[in-house]
Amino acid sequence: MDSETLKKNIKEKSHDKWYIFCGEEDYLKRYYLRALASSLCPDKTLESLNHIIFDGPDASLAEIYEAAVTPPVMSEHKFVEWGNADLEHLKEKELRALENIFSERSTSPDCVLAISASEEGLVTGTQKKPGKLFTRLSKIAAVVAFPRSSDRQLLSWLKKHFDREGIRSDAASLGKMLLRCGHSMDVLENETEKLCAYLKQNEATTLTTDTVEAVTSPISEADAFGLSNAILDRDLPRALAALSEMKARRVEAIVAIASISKIYSSLASVSVLLSEGKNSAEIAQALRIGSSYSASLYIKGASKRSTRALVSASKGCLRLDTAAKSGGQTGYSPIERFLAEYI
Repeated sequence: MDSETLKKNIKEKSHDKWYIFCGEEDYLKRYYLRALASSLCPDKTLESLNHIIFDGPDASLAEIYEAAVTPPVMSEHKFVEWGNADLEHLKEKELRALENIFSERSTSPDCVLAISASEEGLVTGTQKKPGKLFTRLSKIAAVVAFPRSSDRQLLSWLKKHFDREGIRSDAASLGKMLLRCGHSMDVLENETEKLCAYLKQNEATTLTTDTVEAVTSPISEADAFGLSNAILDRDLPRALAALSEMKARRVEAIVAIASISKIYSSLASVSVLLSEGKNSAEIAQALRIGSSYSASLYIKGASKRSTRALVSASKGCLRLDTAAKSGGQTGYSPIERFLAEYI
């Protein structure tokens, strides 16, 4: 199911299936959970009885089942929500129990159940090769994936926010926000509220690039994330674009070099461990990358290169770092040449 169908279902209160939300964009998951709650539980005096919330990977499936099959109290609908679920780590017995819960949909038409999985709590995979559990659960539920929003989607979303506040914005000012604040919808929402408050206080109705520069807070982590993903995907244009964003925001070149060095060092280590027959969980534990899902991204990236090439790139990072610290080669130009050679 896509988000437009979900939006229509919420508006019409037409829920033929129960939902599982997944993907990278946590902001949109929370947005649609709130929209479901507002639609299904409009009477705030009865909300505590008809909007039942569970949270985290340790939520009890037995309690969720009980909540889902219990009729609403003096209301047409009941909404049961399970947030931050980690479905990937459920045991087979628990997965069957979850499937049994969803099988109760037809016998509990006045209840709506929505499970929001963390990014790593349900791996979506790709269109050609969706995740194994994602495919399995899609047979019993309306699974809605929320991938990271594109620049075009974010620009449109930001413009709607400013339009609602009666503030004019253009491509230059909104593009400046993405360059300066990154691509997190949570961060962008906070910065938008800050900008609106500032403009209204100063009796202004137009957003400018100068205002964005003066009021918003720069976020370097977003650029590092974009650079990391581009390197893992061997996407040179995207890597250079991320690097350009960091340069425009005056992030020191040595910081960018450190990020690149860490990525190539991890890729080289992953490649060696793969040659030794290690799986994603073992690689994640050995290198402290994070989850097995995060490790899978590095495994995918390492599989696109030879171990020899990755070791060579790591040595190239060391030379780049040494040159930058010794004053031999400074600025972003050496980094751009490095990426062009090794990515």
